[in-house]
This record gives sequence, C-alpha cells and structure tokens, in this order.
Amino acid sequence: MSTSKPVHDNETVPFTQQQVAVIESARQSICQRGMKKTTMLALANDMGISRQTLYRTFENRDELLAIIYTSEFDKAVTGSLTKTLQSPKFEQAVAESVLLAITLVDENPILRDMMLGTGAPWFQTQILDRRSLLHRKLMDFGDRLWRPQLTTARKKKQLKDTLSDTDIVEWLLSNHYLTMVRPAETRDHHIEMLRKFVIPALLKT
Repeated sequence: MSTSKPVHDNETVPFTQQQVAVIESARQSICQRGMKKTTMLALANDMGISRQTLYRTFENRDELLAIIYTSEFDKAVTGSLTKTLQSPKFEQAVAESVLLAITLVDENPILRDMMLGTGAPWFQTQILDRRSLLHRKLMDFGDRLWRPQLTTARKKKQLKDTLSDTDIVEWLLSNHYLTMVRPAETRDHHIEMLRKFVIPALLKT
C-alpha cells in the first residue's frame, strides 16, 4: 500500500507506509537529538527494525535527509513566499523573499538544525554540490516557485538576456544560504548589499 506525498517538483511521488514511518521517525529524532546524531543506526534502533530494512526503504542517509529538508522547507515557506512574490517589482520581490525565508527557517527547528546547527557541515556540502539530491530538489523547488515571476520579468524585458532562469534560481538559493549563515547582526548589511549591488546585476540597465 502506498500514500501520495508531495515533494518539490510538479509531480507527486508515492511513498510506502514504511517510508512515511521512517521520515516521521527521522523528523522526531532531529527535533530531539539533532541531525548529527540522527544516524541510520539510531533510526533503526528507534523503530525496532534492522539496518538492512532501513536501507531497503531509503538508499542512504543523504537521500532521507534531502527529502526531509525539502519537505519541511516547502511546508514552511511556500504559502508565505507565494504572497510575497506578488510584488510588481522583481527586485523588491527578491529582497523581500530572502528576508521572509530567513525568518521562516529561523522559526522551524528542523530546518534551523539541518542548515545552521548540528547538520551544518552536511548541508554545506550538499547545497554546494550540483550533483547532490538536495541541490537538485531545491533547484526544482525554486524553479516552481519563481517561474511565474521570471516569466513576467522576461516579458517586461527586465532581466539580462545573458542570464538563464536556471542561473537566477541557483543564484537566489545561494544568496539565501549565504545570508542565513551570516551572524544575525550582519544579515541586515548583507540584505542592503543585495539591494544595492547584487540584485541590480540581474537587471537590464
């Protein structure tokens, strides 16, 4: 028996009941002991199953963690960001979306621990590796989220022709990450630099 669970693209991937149970157990583990200690062995012990069964459910820990992060990110930010992205000015929508995403991640204990807490080394490796599942899933999510705004900006001839939509989505994700990892007291300065220098670099003069 399978249950349809949304992920971060335009399709719905069916998860088995066992996969759903593992995902929920891992979420609880991250909240209780942190991502670093949420190992496959720990999860197997928590669930009373063998590691062999766990690895038949998910290929590896990276796959499981990528699914958890993107699912949490989607639930935490999609609704709020969709409203923010309605701003008529592309540059304003970009800046406001980065600010809002920071707040929403800060308020989510799973996202905060995975990105900035015990999972920070893992997250940095995965987000900077274009081959990783996390990077691909976040790119798919960003493309889905930003597609209407990018299409509108293209029609208005606001964006530089030398930049593809994929380039811009990757840039947006990277800047969100770079802003998040800065000390809280320097984030305002980083956002100001985005407004003054970085975002204008995307636009036609």
